[in-house]
Amino acid sequence: MLTSLRPRLPAVLAPLLIAGFIVVAHNQSFWRALHAAYPAGAPWTVIAALGLGLMWLLAALLQLVNFRWLFKPVAMLLLFGAALTSWFMDRFGVVIDVEMYRNIMQTDSREAGELMTGALYLHLLLYGVLPIVALALVRLRRPPLRSALWQQPAAAVACTLLALLCVLTVYKDVSLTVRQHRELRLLINPSYPLYSFFKYRRQQADIDAGPLLTVAADAQRAPLAAGARPRLLVLVVGETARAMQFSLNGYARDTNPELRQLDVISYADVSACGTSTAESVPCMFSHLSRSRFVAAEAAQQENLLDIMQRVGVAVQWRDNNAGCKSVCARIPNLRPDDHPLPGLCVPGECFDEILLQGLQQYLDGQSGDTLLVLHQMGSHGPAYYKRVPPAFRRFTPECAREDVTACPRQHIINSYDNTILYTDHFLAALIGVLQRNAARFDAAMLYASDHGESLGELGLYLHGFPYRFAPREQTRVPMILWATPQFYARESVSADCMRAASRASHSHDNIFHTVLGVFDARSASYDPALDLFSACRK
Repeated sequence: MLTSLRPRLPAVLAPLLIAGFIVVAHNQSFWRALHAAYPAGAPWTVIAALGLGLMWLLAALLQLVNFRWLFKPVAMLLLFGAALTSWFMDRFGVVIDVEMYRNIMQTDSREAGELMTGALYLHLLLYGVLPIVALALVRLRRPPLRSALWQQPAAAVACTLLALLCVLTVYKDVSLTVRQHRELRLLINPSYPLYSFFKYRRQQADIDAGPLLTVAADAQRAPLAAGARPRLLVLVVGETARAMQFSLNGYARDTNPELRQLDVISYADVSACGTSTAESVPCMFSHLSRSRFVAAEAAQQENLLDIMQRVGVAVQWRDNNAGCKSVCARIPNLRPDDHPLPGLCVPGECFDEILLQGLQQYLDGQSGDTLLVLHQMGSHGPAYYKRVPPAFRRFTPECAREDVTACPRQHIINSYDNTILYTDHFLAALIGVLQRNAARFDAAMLYASDHGESLGELGLYLHGFPYRFAPREQTRVPMILWATPQFYARESVSADCMRAASRASHSHDNIFHTVLGVFDARSASYDPALDLFSACRK
């Protein structure tokens, strides 16, 4: 009886209905970008032709799997995947590309949990689960198998021809627009997310199969001279900090009150290597420049930390984030939040000052040159308010929720600026530790954020937009240098010269070569033009 009440539908029509639903309901980012690409808005003829073309093309692909026991599971996965990706694309303005999949696979439960909001679950229910339930209830009328074997491919061909016909009717209208706005193709859901997923899997298979390649095999350094103080360089890898929010770089709010009192050098024009942690952090430690960097290639090669360890520098990585993205896989590393401390930790995470716990004991045990890397939680979103102890929530009212798009923009900026204020305090506290050890080490600190962040500009939030289309908010990062007078003397440079040189443009490419230069690790891989100290050395 209940079976007879279930609606029936010719099987050949099901792909068309599903494709139409996805094109309309799950491509809002694409339609908005297309409309904005035309000075007076996209003509209705273009919208109609492209919409029908995308629908027919997706229907053609679904026709290829339109067989009993296969079609519904595939269509259900597609519906749920399209609903999930459309939430992040439409809500935050992100693009689901290879690097985004890399981020997803390398994140942890805490980071992922901040994105699992009630609004997301409601969206998945309305646009994913309910259509899946509707599809499950529909009975599809299918022809005999012998007929289906030729009817299904024929339907796919017919849909493809109709898609081409729709596109050709407006080809002259849209061809120039598409060439000028290449980002449009990245916003088509689910085609680009699916393409990116299979590309990511192919890259991962290549990484898993390949051996680790030695980099700078010729690197050598002279032993520490008798009586000379060892060098100590602390490299702070910031998280999600954008340069324009630092008062050291001219921001109107005083977000750097403590660093301003110290003799630091701020590099105001610094380009990040990527727009996500999974891309930028490996690139920061790679010998490959940003223009040549490919994550899959870099994963099969040694990085800066491997080289330093090989030439006799003591290396350690301390992490208060979601991991080192395999950069620290072959060196000593630890997570201070494995032993949470009251006042520095709350349930689920610790504030960045936890990275300084036990640091003095570690330094007391070092007698040679040392490279220490501190990986911050920094300004990681979307829950910016969680990154800051109560004493540093100076700018109010805050956006005290994970779904930042539901907050007034000024509240979002307040929360974000508080994270920069706390980073200022953290770096100043670190400099205090180095100052107290200046009698034993020629010490320096180099801070650089991995990427920036969008706070609602251009309708974008968070980060991870493809680099070639990303706004400056995501690609321009702060970089700050501090050193003892003895360190400057050892490098044969003056702070005044370094400060003057800081006005030029720099990038993450400088980090690899600067560290090699600081520790006198000579190699054919070393490029003095990219060493921050090189231009000022006497």
